[in-house]
Amino acid sequence: MVQSLAAHAKAKVMSTVLHANCDAAAARVTRREAPVAHPNLVLATTVLASSLAFIDGSVVNVGLPAIGRSLSADAGALQWVITERTFLAHAFRTSESGRLLYPEQIFAAPKKSGKTGFAALYVLLMTWLYGGRFPEIILAANDFDQAQGRVFEAVRRIVECSPWLAAEVKVTANKITFPVIGGTITAIPSDHAGAAGANQVLSVFDELWGYTSERSRRLWDELIYPPTRRIAARLVVSYAG
Repeated sequence: MVQSLAAHAKAKVMSTVLHANCDAAAARVTRREAPVAHPNLVLATTVLASSLAFIDGSVVNVGLPAIGRSLSADAGALQWVITERTFLAHAFRTSESGRLLYPEQIFAAPKKSGKTGFAALYVLLMTWLYGGRFPEIILAANDFDQAQGRVFEAVRRIVECSPWLAAEVKVTANKITFPVIGGTITAIPSDHAGAAGANQVLSVFDELWGYTSERSRRLWDELIYPPTRRIAARLVVSYAG
């Protein structure tokens, strides 16, 4: 009896130290990374970068009163400045291969909090800084009036208020063209057939909750970000959380 219990205990202990075949195989094929030459320097650099991010956020907080006075904005509107900065800090992060980490993006905010203006700034940022040559941006909506009256109209107003942009950009009823870089911003209604074959770096959907028809759903499917582009995204702006 004692011998059988000892044998059972020995077998139980041995079973806890044995690795599964898959674990052993993974350990054999895993490449060992070379040791870091200067680990203390790496740690110091990481801590410094984190500290700068904290300082950057603190600077914005300190500067909010001055920003509010210059824009005639109240405290309720200014609190979204930090939210928008945080969103943008993550929106354009890329992987080691150069692709966006978050190609599907949603910005939700209360009504009349400036989300349309934020989407317009996002569109211009993608056009000039991240879209590369010949960036194509599509602004989608349930109908043509909505397509022209929301984000597209906000982009148009920003362009008209900037002398430099106004000199570089051509604006028509439903398209804004950037001849220098060959870029376009186009407002389209819920027409999936017209959007077929697009090679957009960005598609923007305003108030996605209202896309209830079969046509609008097919437009959503059609305007998926192209897999051939490293920098490409789909942005949804909405007050519906």
